[in-house]
Amino acid sequence: MSLATQTPALVVPAEVLALAAKQGVTTYLPAVLEMTQRIFPNASLSVLVEDDPEIANDRHIVVRVQVEDLDVPQALDARYQWHRELFACCPAPLVSVFRVGLELTE
Repeated sequence: MSLATQTPALVVPAEVLALAAKQGVTTYLPAVLEMTQRIFPNASLSVLVEDDPEIANDRHIVVRVQVEDLDVPQALDARYQWHRELFACCPAPLVSVFRVGLELTE
């Protein structure tokens, strides 16, 4: 018998959905979020739009990950894995729309 854990549904704000539509990544957003939940199974996730402070009109969809059960080397490995797997979730020309924000908490 296996035990299944249920994670709460991630709320995707309207601003994120609007940017996803504008950037042509709406169909890839669910796969990116699922991949993030798989790589960081014990994390608290949120998704938001972030403006680049140095480049005008440069906006990104950021999946913010807050996790407390990883040390720094594990977190770096997971972050590298996220970036590698992002290319499996969406076409290479569109990966720049997505970012991951990783925060280690105590």
